[in-house]
Amino acid sequence: MSLQQEPGAAPDVPSAKEAQRDELAPPAGEVRFVSREEAVRLRGALDAARLLVVSVPELGPGARGRLGEVVDDAIEQALRDRGGALPGIGASSDRDAALSDQLYRVRKIGRVGVAIDLGPLGALVDACGALDPEDAAVLRFVAGETRERPVVLMLDTRNTEVRAYGAPLPLVQALGLAGCEALGLVKPVSTSTPEQPSLRARGPSMPRPPIRRPPPMRVAEAPAAAEPVAPAQQEPRLYVSIERVAPDPAALGEAARRLSEVTRATPLSALERAFVEGYAPLRSALLDDQLGAAGIGKADARALCAQFASAFARAYAEALPTFGVTGRHPRMIFELFDLAQRCARVHGARSTHVVLVDALRWDLGKRLRDRLSRELSRQAVCVEEHALWAVLPTTTGVQLDALVRGDDALRAPARPERETAIVRGRSLDVLRRVRLGHRDLVKLDLLEGRLRDAGAAESTRLDAFAEELTPILARYVSTSKPRALVVIAGDHGFAFGDPDDLTDEKAATPPARQGGGSPDEVFVPFQAWLVGGVH
Repeated sequence: MSLQQEPGAAPDVPSAKEAQRDELAPPAGEVRFVSREEAVRLRGALDAARLLVVSVPELGPGARGRLGEVVDDAIEQALRDRGGALPGIGASSDRDAALSDQLYRVRKIGRVGVAIDLGPLGALVDACGALDPEDAAVLRFVAGETRERPVVLMLDTRNTEVRAYGAPLPLVQALGLAGCEALGLVKPVSTSTPEQPSLRARGPSMPRPPIRRPPPMRVAEAPAAAEPVAPAQQEPRLYVSIERVAPDPAALGEAARRLSEVTRATPLSALERAFVEGYAPLRSALLDDQLGAAGIGKADARALCAQFASAFARAYAEALPTFGVTGRHPRMIFELFDLAQRCARVHGARSTHVVLVDALRWDLGKRLRDRLSRELSRQAVCVEEHALWAVLPTTTGVQLDALVRGDDALRAPARPERETAIVRGRSLDVLRRVRLGHRDLVKLDLLEGRLRDAGAAESTRLDAFAEELTPILARYVSTSKPRALVVIAGDHGFAFGDPDDLTDEKAATPPARQGGGSPDEVFVPFQAWLVGGVH
């Protein structure tokens, strides 16, 4: 993708006075790589220049191949927040028409253009470190529109090394046979694509020299059959594993800000977002001693996490009895099978398998996902990830009952068990098949058994749990048939000690506590892995 600004360049944004002095002049757009700190400053300047600033939510594996939809939804949400009109009829028939309609409605609310703040794209890449071709096409389209329309695209500096597939090439050029045209062996082929004439006409110009051999990231290309290629000229296919890095200081600052804004009147939907984007990253950074240059002290981070945990537990305990009456509730654990079937339809899976890891909480699921991504880089890819809510009390028996009865579990709660039942007399690391009503799932009790003992510091134990679970689950996923969707989910979480008394993250931990309403016990991961879904 052709860029119009060098990474790290100083912000060059029209001031509010300049915009008011020259309102009739069409504002210019641009593409820029900026750090999170620069993005915060730049958003204020763009807002002062009367552009509609659109912050795209954090992108997860579920957004892979759907970047256009995510960006479109973010623009529509920003318009709704400003009181903008609804989309016009037929506006979404293609990208060009949709953007034209959105810019028209942006001008109606007194703005002159739109600025899209796109965060890290690392969660959208495949095993080769490249974006989905459809996502790359969306970025090329938006970059092209910045040349002629008031559109600003801000990309995170961590995206500079993300690889992207280019615009489609005629097969004669893709196979390195462009020279055969002069010999009359191949008829000239037009490079225009009838599907997107506007994109070709107005997109950024990209040089296309003849390709003599396949580039290292081109997948499923055959070399020219006319001459054998020497082994020294062949480049191996690269598989890139994304290592867990220290969190961005600006992201941690944003997480702390989200937690500080939580009040008693905060709705449950906002509480879930505050947990995923605020509590979870800040608590993980605190446990891993990675607060770094974020400017947040450990005492302040502990206080924010404890305050959120207390507010969440109180709000959830008050709201849960109303779920069965109103029928309105967040995504609950008993929707596990329905969500798995929907994912299978969306991603074209031929079969679906559900693996329930007893006591797998959200942050442990993130550590597990990172390790599975490395283990399964050549066999499977995580296509969707969601947070599910466990039913109170957060014990295994209550969650299994909810999986059987569905919504009825909210109207007539089951009596909780005094102790979570796990398999006795056999190895805990064995995946066993469990029948729940008319459905089957595979259950793993290893984590539940390990949590009943005291151990080392919390961060050390979480990493040890993830290391122990990874080979078991990776073996199950890798041995599944092609195009199978394997869903890995937890039923409830756990906590070590009193969540209101967070003092020393390096201290040894007692046996885990379960059954409460803290966010660590309520939120569990839902991860959908598509076997053979790697490009």
